[in-house]
Order: sequence, then structure tokens, then C-alpha cells
Amino acid sequence: MITQNVDWLHQDAGASSMIELHGSFRRNVCVSCGAVEHITREQLLRDFDHISRGLRSPFIPSLLSLFPKCAVCGGPMRPDFVAFGEPIRDQAPAATAASACRSMLVVGTSGVVFPAGELPQRARTAGAPVILITDGPSAVQADITLLGDASKLLPAIVERVLAVSGSPREGTG
Repeated sequence: MITQNVDWLHQDAGASSMIELHGSFRRNVCVSCGAVEHITREQLLRDFDHISRGLRSPFIPSLLSLFPKCAVCGGPMRPDFVAFGEPIRDQAPAATAASACRSMLVVGTSGVVFPAGELPQRARTAGAPVILITDGPSAVQADITLLGDASKLLPAIVERVLAVSGSPREGTG
């Protein structure tokens, strides 16, 4: 799975293999030494709460002074996501996965953010059909486009695939 999301909801839903193009709020990274620390959702919320409370104070020496401190060097840590102007992560593995996939399901993207926007075309060039689920305009060139709400369409697709394949739903034996 390749995602531009940083909220780790895919992992919460059970995805185990993930290419996170825009990083993740599951990690903090030190802006001084580059150390990475895995955090919980609760820690992320505590950190954001601390920062937002500090921003309301007229007596902060700097924005970075509000951030959590690195256990390695004491420098400020920030969520490990791609900010505007920073390069995306794992483009090479994402391109390799797109070129090697047998089919690609693209959900809820305009397809205009590059280089991620080129991944569906890479899959099509390699011979994989591209299925797009969108509720609005998209630049993704798809073989099949399903217009509508992904939260309704995806469960219906899963039900149909399970019915055709004869596979039982998880938890139903």
C-alpha cells in the first residue's frame, strides 16, 4: 500500500506493509541530529496540546522551545511528516511497487500532487489496470472510475470480491 496520508489510519485498519510518501505522525524526528522516535497517538495529541497552549503565551523564547526534546541530543523533535518544500519519502520504492503491481486501486486523490500523481500512470504503463474511486475531479487516468463516496464504495467492493472469491469474511469462520 502506498499512501500520502500521515495519520496512520491505514495501519489502524490492519494494513501492515506501507509506503508513506509524506511521512507519519507516528514518529517524531529530531531537527538537530535526525534521531527518530516512535510515538503513540496519545503522545502526539499531548505534544500538539502543549505546543498550542504555548503559542497562546506571550512569553515563549522560540517556537522550537515548545517541541518535545530528543533523547539523543536534547534538540527539538517534530512530527516526521513532509512539510511544504520538503522532498517526499520513499519515491523509489513507491515507483517500483507501482511498476510491479497487477492492478492499482486509487482512492480519493486529485492526482495532481507530483511525484505521487505519476504512480497510477506508471502502473498503467506496466500493464496494470487502474481503478479510481473519487467523489470529485481527478487527473488520474483510470481504466475504471467509480464516482461516489469511498466510505460507501469500498465496503461494497470488498463484499463483492469476497462473494465472488468464496472467501469468508474475517471473524465469520
